[in-house]
Amino acid sequence: MRILAHNIRIFLVVLFILRPGTFSFSAASETDLAVSEHELKAAYLYNFILFTKWPGEIDKTSSGPASHIIISVLGSNQISKALTEVEGKIIESKNKKLVIKRFEDFPGDTDICNCNLLFIDSSEVKNLDKIFYVIKKRPVLTVSDIEGFLEAGGMIKLDQIGSKLRWSINRTAIEAAGLQISSQLYNLATKIIEKPVVRNRLVKEK
Repeated sequence: MRILAHNIRIFLVVLFILRPGTFSFSAASETDLAVSEHELKAAYLYNFILFTKWPGEIDKTSSGPASHIIISVLGSNQISKALTEVEGKIIESKNKKLVIKRFEDFPGDTDICNCNLLFIDSSEVKNLDKIFYVIKKRPVLTVSDIEGFLEAGGMIKLDQIGSKLRWSINRTAIEAAGLQISSQLYNLATKIIEKPVVRNRLVKEK
């Protein structure tokens, strides 16, 4: 129970994400949490879901059964494991059940299209163009820590700046997919790109 409570509290880092100032792994120590890099990245993915609207989404809570909102993780077992504690959770603000899908590597088909948010691990850099081709014109929020991700057409890039984890945004790619993200995420981004989306552009491995 102690481990479960610990992991659930990690996903409350929205208090740190939306507060100007400190965005570091050490911030969690203020509440006696030992947060790993992968746990914090998983928490950011969860919070990106909370502050994103998809086409046709209704904000008001309905009395009917909750539909699903899906986070797919491509190529990162550690982040997948960190998301386990919130898997199946009902996101009350959206009245939707959270589902986590896991792919060890690029499946080469449309399976990854069936999600709301897709995290692409740096191990999949060689498949980035193929991934973008498969999900083109789909309302999928793409997130990664791959260098050059935004320039290649990705939407949110997680940036490690010293001990701090921040994010940068490709506004054009987000709007082209019909998505809306909170102004707070824009305001706290380290960089915002507003360029035409470039597909079929290889991002070279280091």
